[in-house]
Amino acid sequence: MPTKTLKHSSYDETTLFNMLAELDAKSYVMTATNYYSEDYTLIPGHAYTLIGVKDLKSSTGAQIERLVKIRNPWG
Repeated sequence: MPTKTLKHSSYDETTLFNMLAELDAKSYVMTATNYYSEDYTLIPGHAYTLIGVKDLKSSTGAQIERLVKIRNPWG
């Protein structure tokens, strides 16, 4: 099975999101982690399953928000 490692610090936000969306469209199994969390919404060093990437757009096609759906495999 092919693998790919992406370090978020190596890409700008748009490029990283587009790469994740492309991998999601190809049905890659994806995981994510963070090493630092200032707001404690994600546990530092914990692994999460990345289960979906969506570019939310308005009816006119304008971008509203970029969404990444993650799952805590322990939860």
